[in-house]
Amino acid sequence: MILAEIKNLIKSSISIIPGIVDFVELTSTNNINIENDGLIIEEDPQNKNIINITIGLRIMSNLSAKNIVEGIYEIIPYNLISYDIKLGTLTIYIKGTK
Repeated sequence: MILAEIKNLIKSSISIIPGIVDFVELTSTNNINIENDGLIIEEDPQNKNIINITIGLRIMSNLSAKNIVEGIYEIIPYNLISYDIKLGTLTIYIKGTK
């Protein structure tokens, strides 16, 4: 339940970052074998207060991916503070440009 709430919060927060066009489904070519919509949030097996996030994005072609990734890395931990949860790993796949 709480993971679904966190997922909605993170997805809406990331969507407002300039340069992000949309989320793209991650596939077996990314070593992801579960159904997803471009955002996967999983609890860390060793610590329930840590989550691991995997994101698939399509970005605008004329912007730097570095700036977008830095923005995501700032927003996610800020959103997790209210849930007393920390970010474990953050994996971002840039799946194309538009």
